[in-house]
Amino acid sequence: MNRAFLLFVSIVLIGCGGAGTSTTPPPTGATMQAGQWEFVATPTSGAKPVYLETDLVLSPGQVTSGHLQTSVFQFGGPIGGQFSNCGGYDLYASVANGILGGMSTPNVGVLESQPNLEANFTATIASDGKSVSGGSYTDYASFCGFESGKTSGTFTGYIAAPLNGTFSGTLSGTSSDQITIQITQDSNFGITATGTSVQAGVTTNLSISPAAGPSSTSNIIGATVYGGGTTSNVNGNSTFGVFGHFNPTGTQIQIVGNFQWGTETGTLTKQ
Repeated sequence: MNRAFLLFVSIVLIGCGGAGTSTTPPPTGATMQAGQWEFVATPTSGAKPVYLETDLVLSPGQVTSGHLQTSVFQFGGPIGGQFSNCGGYDLYASVANGILGGMSTPNVGVLESQPNLEANFTATIASDGKSVSGGSYTDYASFCGFESGKTSGTFTGYIAAPLNGTFSGTLSGTSSDQITIQITQDSNFGITATGTSVQAGVTTNLSISPAAGPSSTSNIIGATVYGGGTTSNVNGNSTFGVFGHFNPTGTQIQIVGNFQWGTETGTLTKQ
């Protein structure tokens, strides 16, 4: 789904209230760090959280994602029974000591002119710029159908570490598959990966090349990763695809793989 994702962020000023009432101001000079971010919108109804995945680039007073570098993610759903993901968004923002923002589906450049505001939210940036907390949101649409309209709840977020290193684990589906793969993430949020799959006594070589580019989304968007690659073994060559979600430290990847021999799911752990 290719829809523009627009986010306007401005300063949240917290001052003193009436007599006997005061609040703590946000940290002076706090600003968000660039990189891959995962924001979490958690409904007060107790429904499943919705995750906003994005790759942020900063310039003075501005926060933006690369073209199509924002998506909406949720656990459970059609991707191997593990995930739901709705991609093809853009993010535009300004940022200072705190965050005040919203999203809109039309593909134009300023929030104030949008007739179809999807959500608004507030949160405070941590002094180290690596997280936002104490936030709230109201969703006037449905986050790509992942929740009911006019849902509200808490809003938080954190930066995710790049995916680098050797990961291994067992994927299961049509059979048990032992995976070991070396992943290197580049500055454009693309990945290069090489490794092996051992299934039913057959070793298969796996290879993924970076997908980043001006006309494509990157392999890494926030804390999600996807890739298309090639396989080779004694029976010939084929292609495969993977989609996964990793923890903020980049040490575990919950993954769905679609191979010639079937769909497999499991967790890969950094060695």
